[in-house]
Amino acid sequence: MGDRRGSSADKAYEVRSPLSKSYKGLMIASRIRITLLDANNVLNRLADHAGSILAESEASDEGVRIFRASLDVPRLEDIDLEAVSAYALARFLSTVAPLAIREVDEEGFGVALAFVDASEEEPRIIALGIGSNKCQHDCSRIIVRSVIAVITQKSFENKDEKRRILIESVNKVHKMLNTSTVINFLDGLGYQSYEIVRMPIAIYIVTSERGESEGAEVVIREGMETFVVKLPTRSPEWSLSMFPKNLVSDLETMIIKPIKMGYSFAPKGVILMGPPGVGKSVLAEAIAQSLGKKVVDLKPSVYRSMWYGMTEKILDRILKSIMKRTDITLVIDDAEFLLSRTMAVHEVHISEISQILNFLQRSTRPLTILTSNTPTLIDPAILRPGRIDVAVVIGYPDREARKTIVENLLKKYNAPRDEKIVEEIVRATRWMSNAEIDALIRMALSKGEGKITQETIDWARKRFRIDHNVRASEHQFLRWSISHMPGLVISYIPQDHEI
Repeated sequence: MGDRRGSSADKAYEVRSPLSKSYKGLMIASRIRITLLDANNVLNRLADHAGSILAESEASDEGVRIFRASLDVPRLEDIDLEAVSAYALARFLSTVAPLAIREVDEEGFGVALAFVDASEEEPRIIALGIGSNKCQHDCSRIIVRSVIAVITQKSFENKDEKRRILIESVNKVHKMLNTSTVINFLDGLGYQSYEIVRMPIAIYIVTSERGESEGAEVVIREGMETFVVKLPTRSPEWSLSMFPKNLVSDLETMIIKPIKMGYSFAPKGVILMGPPGVGKSVLAEAIAQSLGKKVVDLKPSVYRSMWYGMTEKILDRILKSIMKRTDITLVIDDAEFLLSRTMAVHEVHISEISQILNFLQRSTRPLTILTSNTPTLIDPAILRPGRIDVAVVIGYPDREARKTIVENLLKKYNAPRDEKIVEEIVRATRWMSNAEIDALIRMALSKGEGKITQETIDWARKRFRIDHNVRASEHQFLRWSISHMPGLVISYIPQDHEI
């Protein structure tokens, strides 16, 4: 591979696009000869996203937007940085830039993309490109806006150092955009004057280490349309202290400790089952919190599209973008509505199930937690071991669990935690779910204007219609479900007398 830090961008090459006869691009790079082997998915997606950012921003002077991306390599030396940057730039100039310019204006608007290697003390430009349409009518002025990708070995820990690197990178890119090579290129397009805007529209910080708070973002360009789909991460707000000790003990033995120790046999897929409101989603967060991971939610509303074929394409990109992530837990709530062939109403839904089946089969996927009120509706192919390794079945809380829930909620709402009041709420909430207990306490506090008494508890309890026989039948159904469940099962279904 040679010394990849040997030279900065010094070779110029004109780029034409099959999308527009009036368009022309100029590429300046340290490596011009590239092949398909030099393609890099991360930098290619970055180039796609840069096009949509340029098109959205037009010629406005909004503040610089900062994005972060990871190359998913331990060291930058593991890739030929000059080659992959040149490939992404050539792709940007020949396909992305012409579309971005067309969405903004036919002429008078130029776009630039620069790749800067900031691995050493002083950043250096390794590839820079600029593209525009030739002037046909109003040739008085052209405005050039830029996007900069700053590539570094790892995330900046010092804010002052980060600021210095970014400012130096911006200055060097602006200086190169004002060199005779670029000016002669713009002259050849027929423009009489130029405004090369100093501040870029966006800066991408591309590292070889993935930041823990980084979510997933995919960019899909379909014809003239650009789709940007974001899956943000969120920090878990709940802990396992909210749950019964015997359930937590089993979770730590079967799920948490094996994952923390990095064992190859650690589970990769977990399903949490039980009636609505018993804390399945909260438990998913608590498991992620105990593992020190952020949560990413996969919801149909995020990736489903009205355009034929786009739903599958977007979902495929999302699942690939989070593959090999070790810092997140993927949560799929109400999985029966997403992963049931019997409830599928369109061929696209069947395709979604197949894509998720394939994802769950991969050993490199992040921990995936499903929640379900009715697991019998979920495709059995998903629930088998190897895809879903552990099933956790939760029923309505017993007295001990309700006491823990009540104490935590009273603390959350800054309400007095008198032992007698706690016992009265525990008594009044037999066969209630966690969510219903929360609702009862909030109603009682509202009635008592911030105070909770025996009278406000009784008043709130009369607003609930709880059929003990129906809920006991739900427990029986859960026990029956366990008998048909393959693989490891953690069960917390109290007996009726424990409720």
